[in-house]
Amino acid sequence: MRKFPWLAPALILAAFLLAPAVARADSYHINIQLGDGSIVGTVTTNGASGGANGYIEIDSYSFDIVSGQVTGTSSGDRSGSAASINEINVEDDLTADGAHIYFNFSSGDSGYVAFQTILPNGALQYVCLGALVSPCILSDPEGVAVTNLNGDGVTDFQAETGKVIIGTVIPSPEPPASALLLIGALFTFMFVRRKCSPISSSAQSRA
Repeated sequence: MRKFPWLAPALILAAFLLAPAVARADSYHINIQLGDGSIVGTVTTNGASGGANGYIEIDSYSFDIVSGQVTGTSSGDRSGSAASINEINVEDDLTADGAHIYFNFSSGDSGYVAFQTILPNGALQYVCLGALVSPCILSDPEGVAVTNLNGDGVTDFQAETGKVIIGTVIPSPEPPASALLLIGALFTFMFVRRKCSPISSSAQSRA
């Protein structure tokens, strides 16, 4: 039986080079209407599609808020001390496919996502998608809001119904061409080396 001592290192190198394109979370460009303005930025998720296919967990976010009442930036992740991401009952509300991420504002399950940021003046700001539950104290049962609590109390709100596209997927990077070329060169080198190797010990013993 022929042995290929070089095969395992080659496979490990190939996996290492291709891993960044395979094992990654999904990122989305976010563009949510808020009155006459918008919430624009990015979110990164755990890559699930939501609903029956798995719970989507938002790992990080970064928003620019442009509105008639509230303007500024908001960002954070689950490990940060100055920001938090709260998701309640969103398994059937927050869903995604290969092109978009959605929020269902009409599911009737009190689901919401709240992005909390501590402002420089110590106030808590929430960017909320969903229902009329704390901390998303909205003026209507379902919608999008930015609320500044313990500060000036300013709230911007837009009512929403149905399943709404809130973002577009950022395509996964393809494996770098240099990595693929390196893998091909490695296998070619190993193949040629095998063909050009000295006469095997068994052949030498017969001589």
